[in-house]
Amino acid sequence: MDVSLDEFGAADFDVNEWVNRQFAGLDVDSVFAASEEQQGAENLAQRLVTQLHFLATNAQQNSDRIKARFRHQAPQIVRDIAALGKLVHETQNQMAALVAAADAQAASAQAIERIVEIETVQRQIERTIAALGFLRSYTDLPQKIGALVEARDFEHAWELVNSIDPDAQRQPMADGASIGVDADEMRRYREQIKAAVTDDLCRAIEAHDVKPAAQASQLLATHGHTEIVEAELLRLRARAGVVQLEQQGADIDGLLSTMANLVASERTFLEAVDVHAPDMLLEKLLAHYAEAIQPAIRGRVALGHESGDPHAALDLYQTLSGFYAELANALHTDTLTVGDNTAEPSRLLAQPIPQSLQLLFAPFVDYIGSLAASETARIRSGSLIVLQALEQEDGRAEAFVRAASQAMADVFADIEQALARVLEFVPPAIAADAVSTVLAAVQDVADFIEAGVATVAARAGFLIADLADATALDDPAHADLDGAAYQPLSSESKLEATSRAVVLTLLSELAKHHAESTLAVARRRWTQQTADNNSIDAPRELINAYLEGRETAASSQASVVPAELPRIDAVSESIIHAARMASSSVLFLATGAFRPALRRVAQSSLWHGTAQTRSSMNIEVPQFSCSPSEDAVDIGEKIHVLLPELEQVDAMHAQYLRCVEPDLEPLYSCVLRFYSDFSDDTPMLAMLSLALRAVQRGFVRQICRVMPPLSALGCRQLAADAEYISSVAAAFVSTADSDFDVLLQCVLGRDPGQDDVEPPSELRTTLRALLEAGD
Repeated sequence: MDVSLDEFGAADFDVNEWVNRQFAGLDVDSVFAASEEQQGAENLAQRLVTQLHFLATNAQQNSDRIKARFRHQAPQIVRDIAALGKLVHETQNQMAALVAAADAQAASAQAIERIVEIETVQRQIERTIAALGFLRSYTDLPQKIGALVEARDFEHAWELVNSIDPDAQRQPMADGASIGVDADEMRRYREQIKAAVTDDLCRAIEAHDVKPAAQASQLLATHGHTEIVEAELLRLRARAGVVQLEQQGADIDGLLSTMANLVASERTFLEAVDVHAPDMLLEKLLAHYAEAIQPAIRGRVALGHESGDPHAALDLYQTLSGFYAELANALHTDTLTVGDNTAEPSRLLAQPIPQSLQLLFAPFVDYIGSLAASETARIRSGSLIVLQALEQEDGRAEAFVRAASQAMADVFADIEQALARVLEFVPPAIAADAVSTVLAAVQDVADFIEAGVATVAARAGFLIADLADATALDDPAHADLDGAAYQPLSSESKLEATSRAVVLTLLSELAKHHAESTLAVARRRWTQQTADNNSIDAPRELINAYLEGRETAASSQASVVPAELPRIDAVSESIIHAARMASSSVLFLATGAFRPALRRVAQSSLWHGTAQTRSSMNIEVPQFSCSPSEDAVDIGEKIHVLLPELEQVDAMHAQYLRCVEPDLEPLYSCVLRFYSDFSDDTPMLAMLSLALRAVQRGFVRQICRVMPPLSALGCRQLAADAEYISSVAAAFVSTADSDFDVLLQCVLGRDPGQDDVEPPSELRTTLRALLEAGD
């Protein structure tokens, strides 16, 4: 039997009905059959009771669980119901407000429509009133304007004209006449008033009357006619100023003084009139003044250029530079470029170059640009040509030294003045090229000295190429050794050539002294000038930029100015090269007498001879002994007279040195400077040592030219000659040439021969090949 719990929970459940339904569902026959068996009936009843009890128990438990769950959730259900009620209340309020707002909006729309209607009516009324006013006011408007103009009450007249409606038109009358004004009449009234005010302004400007000028200026500016004020001020005040300047004629000082007074006066007037941008207007006035005085400036510059005197033009340039700087200060602004006197100088320098400056300094553009070339030409046609025209006469060296030293001092004084002018007046960006142009005159002095050395070489019979290394006595640049340079100093021609070389050495040292002094001054000025360029001086920067051809001063400042003067090193090198050539000519002449004897050494037949030699008395010399050859004896004799000759030349230099003012170094100090650093006590001994070393080295190089090998007799002869020359030289100096020492070691048997310890030099290898047979 299937039993569902839902049956017991149904609303229409009836216990009796349910029990009967259960019994009705049983098989009756089976029941009656079981009556016979009572036990079966009891079992059935028992099962029914059990099921009923089970179902009742489950129903009770479910009821208890439902009650417990309801008790647990009841508070939350209450809260949710309360919240739901509150929400419903708020929704009702909002719905009510929405309904009220909709009603108000509808009312507002109706009110707006009424307001629009009211405004439309109001505008119609206003137009009607305006039309009536137009009719009333325009009836006598021309008479009112005319009366105000006649009374010179221009301000009210202008206001009356401006009060007319621009859209107003002349209104016709019933009788055919019309009232009011049209656009052409309004324009005519304005022009009439403007012309009258302008006339008052011009009279006030001409009279320099501040109050009426200010009133007319303000009235014109108020009605948008500022350009009339500026134009009339510029026209009338420029004309008046030019008239005053023309009265000064060509007097530059008077012109500048008048111009300064005009600027100060006009500045005060413009500020009192209260014009717009007075600085810009004043700059235009200043340009008219500058244009008026430019012919006088140009004439002064041209006169200075024609006369060849730079002082007049440069003094005027300096005066104008100072004048322009004072103008800038007088105008209460850093520069006259624009009217903004509150701007920074660096910003002002970015503005275009002012026209007044261009007119003032236009006459100097070409002059300053060619200043260096003009200064150099003046030097070359003045003091330099005097120096170059000097010629030394034989036997009159002292007079030549005096004249040449004075002329050279004048040349360098002119060069120093030229450099000072260039560095002072030429703008920094182009000053480098200008300095190089002036320094070319220093090169001319060096060329003068080198030309003198070339003349000495030509007269003495040697070449300039021989002076490349005056200590190389073994290989002159030419084959002819018959000139005065190769004679003893006792020769008159040799003495004269040496005198000229000494004079040129002295002059080269004098040129070096003057050049160092002049260039040092120029360096200091250049350093000071480049340091000054780091600070902004607006007037000076503007002038420099204009002379450089720049559009703004800022572009001029952006140009790179070298930290060092250009060509300084090159010019110094040219003077030093000339001094080296002059000193080398002295050394060449001092050692020239050795050259013929040294050349004969390589050509001697003794080096390969085998016959017994004879002495000068025709006595046979034993084979075991050799005397110095005639060439070696000749070299030794010249060594003996070398020191007295050097002393004679030094005395000659000292005599000439007394003819010049600066204290210069001794002759041989000048010579030795270019060849070696000798530690001898006196320049004389150092010079003697230098000459003897050159002789010894020349002897070694001539021996190396002999065809190897030498004969045994030739080896002994070489030993005798070398030892003789060494002993003669040792009598004067303690040191010998290093190559000559190697020769002595080889010929005297002191050659170490330790090739495994140190590779032999090329010289030692050559000498060993020469002496191979003698060994």
